[in-house]
Amino acid sequence: MNRSRRRLNYFIIALLGLTTAPLALAASSTNWQVVTAHIAQNKTLQTYRHVAIAQWSLDGSLSGTRGNGAGINLASDELVSLRRVAATQSPTLAQWRLSLRNGDSLVGAPRAIAAGAMTLQSPLLGKLTFPLGIVAGLRRAGIQLPTAFAHDHDTIYFINGDKLDGVLEGLTATSAEFHSALGESTLPLAHIACITLGGLPPAAPKPPLTAQLDLRDGSRVTVSELTMNATSVHASAADHQALVCSTGDVLSVHVLGGRLTWLATLPFASEQSTLFGMKWPVEVNRAVTGRPMRVDGVRYRHGLGVHVNCRLTFTLNGQYTTLRLLPAMDDSAKPWGQAHLKITADGKVLYDQPHSAPGEAAAPVILPVAGVKTLELSASDDEHDGVRGRVDWAAAALIK
Repeated sequence: MNRSRRRLNYFIIALLGLTTAPLALAASSTNWQVVTAHIAQNKTLQTYRHVAIAQWSLDGSLSGTRGNGAGINLASDELVSLRRVAATQSPTLAQWRLSLRNGDSLVGAPRAIAAGAMTLQSPLLGKLTFPLGIVAGLRRAGIQLPTAFAHDHDTIYFINGDKLDGVLEGLTATSAEFHSALGESTLPLAHIACITLGGLPPAAPKPPLTAQLDLRDGSRVTVSELTMNATSVHASAADHQALVCSTGDVLSVHVLGGRLTWLATLPFASEQSTLFGMKWPVEVNRAVTGRPMRVDGVRYRHGLGVHVNCRLTFTLNGQYTTLRLLPAMDDSAKPWGQAHLKITADGKVLYDQPHSAPGEAAAPVILPVAGVKTLELSASDDEHDGVRGRVDWAAAALIK
């Protein structure tokens, strides 16, 4: 009898655990960190923590309540990012990712090609359909699409390393219909690593304000319309594809086209001369070594990593008022790295640090760039032969 009661108690506890898990997810979905384009007194971007979002419309504003009970109301173009605190990706059984030409990536299972469109079944978003003109390819989880591929034909890459050029004519949950020099073929998806689609995306006007959603299944999707409250998200993605999901499914949101623009997203020209002619490509959002950008032990997700004797030139055309960044040596430059860091605007020196070394207390700088047409970031070797001359233009942002 005692043994039976013990089993019953365990069963009840298990049921309680199952029923309370969604409630815990819903509660955590109200705990957001909101970063804005405003600069705080300590020269960091103004950040609100422990925010419960009541309502957000991308074409309007975000309203909510902070942890101390104070209300907030922020215009959408003032927002930089939102991140759900302590949220992590959830494992998914989906074997495929659909890649769009705008860089979006959606997890799911391929279902069909019909009427010039590809259908994907997403575990979070349900049935999604995208015109083939905006689809870059389909890849198995853990496989990367080739960095460059033809525009005049489709290509299937097989798991065994073979590839086949032709035209993708059909798709089901288990096979691909493909026309090639070998004729018509029905190819099992179980043998395919990825499929790239030829063609160029149709030109489309870019909305002034968009948002990039990172979902807990690993999907990343850019939306031009968005409404969000404490429980649900309604959005419109590429080609007006409607998206609906739980707010708890969203890990983070990055607002694009608002008052703040990350410098690394702008085109730039680079000039470099190094010892013995070695070239170090400029790294976007990483240190020049290709590893995460770190200064004084802090990781920075936005910025440009360069080697000394490198000058970057940006065309601003007077569109911005303020430049905020952290010019510093990357932690990987220890112990010998040194650099002379300089920032000029239309030929006028705004910042000059002759002796920058790793481990020194780096501080963000705020520089006026109103009316500036050309911005230059220069890192020279400080007569140190360029040894470990690894420089980070960390968290570099322009504000309108």
